[in-house]
Amino acid sequence: MHPYSHSPRSKAGIYLILATFSILAAELILHVLAQNGVTSLPWWSSVPSFTTIYWGLYTIFNRYIWKTKYVQAYRSYVGVPPNVEGCWQGTVSSSNGKDEKYQIEINVEQRWNEISISLRSNSSKSQSLTAHVDTSHPETLITYTYINTPRKDNVDTMTSHKGTAQLSLRNHRIRPDTLQGGYFNDNQRRTFGEIDVVRRY
Repeated sequence: MHPYSHSPRSKAGIYLILATFSILAAELILHVLAQNGVTSLPWWSSVPSFTTIYWGLYTIFNRYIWKTKYVQAYRSYVGVPPNVEGCWQGTVSSSNGKDEKYQIEINVEQRWNEISISLRSNSSKSQSLTAHVDTSHPETLITYTYINTPRKDNVDTMTSHKGTAQLSLRNHRIRPDTLQGGYFNDNQRRTFGEIDVVRRY
């Protein structure tokens, strides 16, 4: 997985909220300890540690909380991206001169601050290098760069190359259902096409 960009202002707000809750939690722990007669701790103890509490809350939010249906329902206010994690299946077309569509599968692993987009077809596989989620438009746009590697039985007709894809989300109030868009490869490959996939799970 690699970092990806989305809503920088909202990110700052999330960091502030996590820091605030960490401070409050640390103070609450100190208060509970004092109420139970614990006024000093061993020199080797860092409990309660603001840093420990902060990273604990951050890890839980980054991996789980941001994609719950409750947070996703109000994500435009909370400042989280749409949850596109899962297995997407559909077709891809190419400008290589053949008017055909090929079956593909896209697997997305996603956290609040990290993402991985991999695509597999009968002839090759690709892996995302960078990504950006833009929610400023009526339809959310996912733009990512990738490196494509041919399968062993296609190395005679294909070479590794880089490219860029841009996909738009449809029906993404809480859980997106469709990704549609296009891609284009670098000067080495010089092909482009369309992608149309639906999330299966």
